[in-house]
Amino acid sequence: MKIGICDDQQEYRNMLKKFCCKFFKDTEYEVYEYESGEDFAASECLELDILLLDIEMKEL
Repeated sequence: MKIGICDDQQEYRNMLKKFCCKFFKDTEYEVYEYESGEDFAASECLELDILLLDIEMKEL
């Protein structure tokens, strides 16, 4: 499973990553972190199973 976390605040990305670790403890998964919508759009990992997205970011 591929999980993306897109948030401009590192503390929230860390919190969500910890949540994923607890929730998916019995599942094989990878977490990808993005600091902005631009980082996510430019990434090569656009085929995610889950995307946790901040709804209020500076740019895109």
